[in-house]
Amino acid sequence: MNNVTKMEQPRIIGKDEKWFRWEPITELKQACDIISIKDDREGLEIIVGGRKTDQKMTVIFDPAWAYRTTYETYRMFLISDLFELYGDKFCVERSFFRVENSSYMKWLSIESAGLTDKLIHFVIMDNDFVMDIAAYEEPKIRIINK
Repeated sequence: MNNVTKMEQPRIIGKDEKWFRWEPITELKQACDIISIKDDREGLEIIVGGRKTDQKMTVIFDPAWAYRTTYETYRMFLISDLFELYGDKFCVERSFFRVENSSYMKWLSIESAGLTDKLIHFVIMDNDFVMDIAAYEEPKIRIINK
């Protein structure tokens, strides 16, 4: 017999944490998929493509001081919180977000002895992944095709 106990869902988004839709370019007002991620001396380069069009763009953080990419199955409590707090279309119709007072930035602050004061928390979310990025400024955007 399986001894699995039902786990009570913890609140992932803290009471001070605020999520905002972020539009790196106004032409792409739709959900996107992450096509590729490259991290080298030139910076963190993420290629994303629109789900409803063939439009693609490159998002370049130069540099990204920290990032993590997690399969969405392992972020289900986060997604559940987003649905509850912002509505079920908040993270379905868009892929780009900025987060204030996030638990990710609080963790980075502890790990870095407080060096995160001016870092901005960006999130790119698609059907499969949640990508958290910490950078000092907005990324450069390059349209690949329209």
